[in-house]
Amino acid sequence: MADEEPQESEKHEEEDQATGLLYLLHRNESSFRFAQDMPGIVLVGLLDSLEKREQSAKVERVAALTIQSSARRMMCGIVHGTDRKAAITLERLYRGHLGRLAFEVKQEERDAQTRRAFWDCNATLVQKLWRGFHSRKHAHNFYLRKAYLTSVMTRGLEVRSELEAHYRSMSELEESKMEHEKIERFENVIGSLHHMLSTASCSGVYNSPYNLSNPQTAFGLPIESHLRNVAKVLYLLLAAP
Repeated sequence: MADEEPQESEKHEEEDQATGLLYLLHRNESSFRFAQDMPGIVLVGLLDSLEKREQSAKVERVAALTIQSSARRMMCGIVHGTDRKAAITLERLYRGHLGRLAFEVKQEERDAQTRRAFWDCNATLVQKLWRGFHSRKHAHNFYLRKAYLTSVMTRGLEVRSELEAHYRSMSELEESKMEHEKIERFENVIGSLHHMLSTASCSGVYNSPYNLSNPQTAFGLPIESHLRNVAKVLYLLLAAP
């Protein structure tokens, strides 16, 4: 670029000289002699300028190409920078859009899970209460159980009283049976002791006149009475045909 500037300045100087010569040619009519030499001067200057132009054509072409490439590079850089910024902006906006969509989806899923958990909890509570009510009403009714237990207790008391009465009756029967057996054994023993019975003239062994206040008894009767009863029974049995 530094070499191109002197060449351009020289070119401008040559053009200025040619212009000045033409001006003198047309303006200064008194310089006829100079006008006669003018074509040669102009031709020499023109040839010099053409030669210099041919010499500097390559340099100017390279300089022009360099300037054009620099300009194109600059324009492409500007366009690329603008496009890059626009692309980055579009990508950023699109990523933001996708992020908001994903956030909305996640938020809807979270809300759905929250609602599902809420309704599941309430449904579980309702089912638990209903099962408790149904169990208390039908399977484990407290009032029915109380009535049943009352009836069982009443029936148990009745059975207990019946068993106690039966036990008492059986005990009484057993006692009476044992009493009769004892009496029979006692009477069997007494039957062989009829000789100890008192007579009108002689008191018996068990009817001592010295012990009238406390006579000997057996089964609630004095032994003398037992002897007398047994003697009567034996007498009746012997007297029977």
